[in-house]
Amino acid sequence: MNDNTEDTVNNINFDIVHDVDLSVIVNDLINAGAEAISINGRRIIGNSEIVCIGPLIKVNGEGIAAPFVIKAIGKKENLSAAINAPNTYGYKIKNYYGIEVTTLESEYILIPKYNGEINIQIAKPILEEGV
Repeated sequence: MNDNTEDTVNNINFDIVHDVDLSVIVNDLINAGAEAISINGRRIIGNSEIVCIGPLIKVNGEGIAAPFVIKAIGKKENLSAAINAPNTYGYKIKNYYGIEVTTLESEYILIPKYNGEINIQIAKPILEEGV
């Protein structure tokens, strides 16, 4: 995904990729059965944050800039349809707002492991005695 580079009469806010755009695309991929997802090499997990910080978007605490490369592992047909089928969010931002959305299918996708700390504050692990 990349910002719209065309000179449009739209509000500039419609021409750039926002954190909500990435969040919706990630959720669409999860709903389509994605087993692993990354954005610009940052692994997305259940408590990952995707937040706007000025001209950058923060993913898991690190600022990244466009273009955004989202990789997903799952059934190719389902993942592609989640982004490209008419009336999906990916289809709308590409065709109505001019956001660059390109999809590529591959047999080999490498998604890095999550390197951050997982801080569980409420849930407590169940420890079996004698193990």
